[in-house]
Amino acid sequence: EGREVHTSDIQGCARRVQHRLLGEFDPGVPGAMFRGLLAGASLERVHNEHRWEPDLAPEAVALALVDTKAKMVSEGRSLTDGAIKNLDLTVSECIKMCGFYIERWGKLFKRCVLIGCELPIRWEMEHPILEEPVKFASHLDLLFRDTTNALGMGENRLHLWDWKWHKQSPSYAYLIRNMQMACYYVAMGKGAILRNEKHDIWEQPKEYPVVSWVHLPALMPYMRKTVTKGSDGEEKVFIKGDERPLDRIVRNIGHSPEMVPHIETNLAQHVLSMRHGIFLPSPDPVGCSLCPSEQWCQRYDYS
Repeated sequence: EGREVHTSDIQGCARRVQHRLLGEFDPGVPGAMFRGLLAGASLERVHNEHRWEPDLAPEAVALALVDTKAKMVSEGRSLTDGAIKNLDLTVSECIKMCGFYIERWGKLFKRCVLIGCELPIRWEMEHPILEEPVKFASHLDLLFRDTTNALGMGENRLHLWDWKWHKQSPSYAYLIRNMQMACYYVAMGKGAILRNEKHDIWEQPKEYPVVSWVHLPALMPYMRKTVTKGSDGEEKVFIKGDERPLDRIVRNIGHSPEMVPHIETNLAQHVLSMRHGIFLPSPDPVGCSLCPSEQWCQRYDYS
């Protein structure tokens, strides 16, 4: 009761959430997780410092590497042996990604207004099934306003991008049910963002944004001949070196204001379960072996 709810509390396996809340997790940061952290910090540097020339990518990543390591130390976390072994490769991948990001989006972002990166957001929600309100808190990877219709989705549209680096691009069926993205959407309409950290000034946007999952690996050009649908929906042949269609990178979810009550109910049900100590496991064929709480999780064999 009274504890803030974060997006990490409502995504994935609930049993993992329980172990994390109890402090039962391995503090080691594996390579895949570190790559995501470094990528986000690098793009934050690009936007905040207006590094819109591809040759500025290496410096942005180098500075982000220092930032990311310092944050890990402050949290009492460190890289796993595997992550250390592959550190140079991780940095190289982030530099390439950053360069492609700048080449693909630099001119467009010069026509947009940056609101913030890693922007704190909070939202307090009451619901009939809960005795106490939910206090939702998170951070937004990127929030900007497209004042000139650079992205072709309308003048002055508010856009929220969440940077992701996963092996597989998510299906649309998954994205339209993703609670993290849905909560961001509602929080922008009903909550507040931190506009001035020094003076603790919060602002209520009162506006539902275009929320997009930005699949960073898709920034890399095609490595071989590929036949797939282009941005116009028509089948097209792409050869090695071709850029991927924009809708393969920026996955606009298309939330509807009409679904806000359903999103609120879903969140309330998650919170109600947590408040009653119900954290059901969701075993995954691959995820369990990578889970930082695997050694604490109940198992059903001889041990």
